[in-house]
Formats: sequence, C-alpha cells, structure tokens
Amino acid sequence: MLDTDELKARVYFGLKANSLSAENWEQVICEAMGAEWIEGDKYLADGVLDEYCLNIKTLGFKPTILKTKDNRDFLSDPEKFSPDSQMMIQRRTNLPVDLDEQTSTPAEIGRATLKGFEDFVQESHDKFGTTKVLDVIVRHGVDRTQKNYLVDVDIFEHHFYDPASLTWKEVMGGSKSRQAGKRVAVEGFEDHRLVARRNGSNSGLYQTNYLIYKDLTKSEKNYTISVPLPAPLTFDRESILAEIANQG
Repeated sequence: MLDTDELKARVYFGLKANSLSAENWEQVICEAMGAEWIEGDKYLADGVLDEYCLNIKTLGFKPTILKTKDNRDFLSDPEKFSPDSQMMIQRRTNLPVDLDEQTSTPAEIGRATLKGFEDFVQESHDKFGTTKVLDVIVRHGVDRTQKNYLVDVDIFEHHFYDPASLTWKEVMGGSKSRQAGKRVAVEGFEDHRLVARRNGSNSGLYQTNYLIYKDLTKSEKNYTISVPLPAPLTFDRESILAEIANQG
C-alpha cells in the first residue's frame, strides 16, 4: 500500500529543499501510496486511492535532549508521545442554530458534531466517487541522535462512531481561568476510553474543532523509515543568476 523507497526519496529531497510543509506532506504520502493528491482543504479528501479518500494527518515531534539521561524521540520513548491516544484534528464544526454550546446536552452536541463530520465526508464521496475513508497518520521528526529523520505512518480504515453508543461528558473551564464555571468542550467515551471531542468557541486552543483520538498501536498497516539528515540547499545568488541567464 505504501512504497517505502519512494517515501525515503521524497522525504530526503524535501528535507534538502526545506519544503516539507503540512500540505507538502500530503503530496509526499499520496505519491508514496500511488494516490491522486487533492490540493487544498475544501474537502476531507487529501488524496484518492481507488474507492478510498485519504484523510492524511501529520504530526511533527522534536526529540527530547537531556544532559544526564539518554535522549528520546517519539519512537524510542513511545509512552511520552501517547501512541495509544493520539489526538487528531479533523475540522471546525458549526452547531445547528437550535443548539447552544452551554445549555444543550453533551449528547446533543456530540450527535450534531458527528453528523456534521459525516456530511463533510459525503461531500468528498460525491465529488470523487469514493465510498470509504482511510485515516493516514504520519508522525515525523529528528531522532534522538540528531543525525537522522524518522517517519512513521499508520493506516486505518476510518471508524464512524454511533453517537448513541458513546458516553458524552462536558468539560468545564479551570477554576482560575476566564472560563471558570463554563463549558469549554464535550467529550465522547467508548468503554471509558476517550475517542472524540468537540471544543467550544471559548476553548482557546482548537476552537470549535472536532477532534478524534486514535490508538496507533492498533493500526492496520504501519511503515517506518529513517533517512540521514541532508545538508540543506544554500542560497547562492551568483550561481542562481548564472543558471537563469543560461536558460535564456
């Protein structure tokens, strides 16, 4: 499903050219999976592969550099980076006009949030002729030796939760915050495990975003690569001008 040599080559080139932005990562993953890259953020689909739209999420991690203990990165110390409950931002959500962030029940807000996300998914299916969703979670960062770059890719078929099967709870603002006594989010739990969250407009971080929590230890496919950190391309004005002149 993913060509690791293609991924290595494109990651190395991207590092060398300092061009691995979030959107570039989506293109890199699509190329490595043999998928069509969908530019922009109008649709859920970041790529299309046969009957699947690809929901690609990237997470960058810096290594923990320590003076008295061994350095750590997201692979050498997985517990530090929560692979069993990795938060993924899905999209901003607007509640229906008959719901209120503060007075509607957590279950009502949870149900509306999941319904809004499913409608968003359907727009991609209608546009690109797909029927299923693959979640592609890309974690990346410099390793603990600071000599290599790690990329870890987990692939799942997206699980759409039945909101009625989740236990929904409200999250209140901290007692010393400006939102003390106010609801800042609602969270959905399956068998006591957090799986979904909808932040309120007063939450500060990730306002009105629908978030999901993935257990990366249970991915259907996992790919890990490491490439040496290349020397980045440097700006040389004269050589560039000479190259431009030669093209003329």
